[in-house]
Amino acid sequence: AVIGLDGVPYSFLQGMIDRGELPNFRSLLREGFLNRMNSTIPCVSSVAWSSYMTGRNPGKHNIYGFVDRDPKTLDIYIPTSKNMGCQTLWEVLGQQGKRVLAINVPLTYPPRPVNGILIGCFLCMNIDKVSYPREISQTLKAMGYRIDADARQAKTNEVSFLEDIHETLRKRVEIGLHFYEKEEWDFFQLHIMETDRMNHFFWDGWKHKESPHGEAFYRFYREIDKALGMILKKIDPNSELVILSDHGFCPIEKEINLNTWLKEKGWLRLQGETSQELKAIHPSSRAYSLLPGRIYLLGTDESERKRFEEELISSLEGLRDPAGGTRVVQKVWRKDEIYRGPYRGNGPDLVAVPLRGYDLKGSFSGRQLAAESEMKGMHTDDDAFLYIRQHRVKREQAEIVDVYPTILSLMDVSLENDLDGVSLV
Repeated sequence: AVIGLDGVPYSFLQGMIDRGELPNFRSLLREGFLNRMNSTIPCVSSVAWSSYMTGRNPGKHNIYGFVDRDPKTLDIYIPTSKNMGCQTLWEVLGQQGKRVLAINVPLTYPPRPVNGILIGCFLCMNIDKVSYPREISQTLKAMGYRIDADARQAKTNEVSFLEDIHETLRKRVEIGLHFYEKEEWDFFQLHIMETDRMNHFFWDGWKHKESPHGEAFYRFYREIDKALGMILKKIDPNSELVILSDHGFCPIEKEINLNTWLKEKGWLRLQGETSQELKAIHPSSRAYSLLPGRIYLLGTDESERKRFEEELISSLEGLRDPAGGTRVVQKVWRKDEIYRGPYRGNGPDLVAVPLRGYDLKGSFSGRQLAAESEMKGMHTDDDAFLYIRQHRVKREQAEIVDVYPTILSLMDVSLENDLDGVSLV
């Protein structure tokens, strides 16, 4: 069984356990170890879970962000499983005759056929379309399943948001256990997205003692631990158990709009200043950005692009918060350093990784370089967690691409040759 807790940091779990919280999770540490794990760059859930479910980097699976653009037409789109460029964990297991049940993993909509049941993710809020086989949707409707909590409520009505997130969690676990108990499964995965939603809007409840969100935040994570306890009671104690997150979290100080910065530098011009379309980029422009921190160079002269890339990297590394003069960017990665594979050309030329607290945005209509955020927490790429029952992780530094070959190894399924990850057991 695999349980995904979206956006739950290793350091946070360790801190909660040290405080005497999360008794069910704490009990698991008698049978295994909590490991820190690196996420993807950039650390976006759709990218990270795609690397988890394929064991490959974005250059091989073709998912680079929550939004992307067609390199030829410059149309903006939201990647789905239709854009996934290779087979996923449940498809590979199905080909080996394994029965699989996977629920709510990001980037599983539209649901591709599996040997079992696949219930898709927040990319489609229509219950009639979210499952394979299609008729499973009737059960979901009858049982009041919720695909996702409405995170927009957190900005306007926190009470409604909290009610929604608790009910969505309750229904998620109820549906998961309902299908789990109906037949014998070789592989079961339940993904909890509510943790990420909570952390974005209530993270100050963890980081600041005086926060008004503290009580709601702790109550929510006690419910998460209770849900974990319910799942543990149902699954075979002798089965393999993997629990993981896809990225960490930290407090958000400011949002930094890289397209505003590019405009200020004279490197980005738009025809119609309020346009959100890439097609409105003026031909004289040299670069543009999509969130978070992905930068695409324009122009065809290779030597000029190379020279400009060096200038851009140097300028990004020198970018400072206008208010306090603090550095914003921790590191800038070149495409060749992080992407390999047949879809490498679809990826950004550069990815800027921010220092903690600075969330990199890509609005084309924004006029401010730095702005306060409506959210309280943001993703980090170096503080995901991994737990494997009865197994010690062999590598000093686990990466999220390692989980796919690890699961296949635990299930005695042979590994493909072109994986980027390695088995940790």
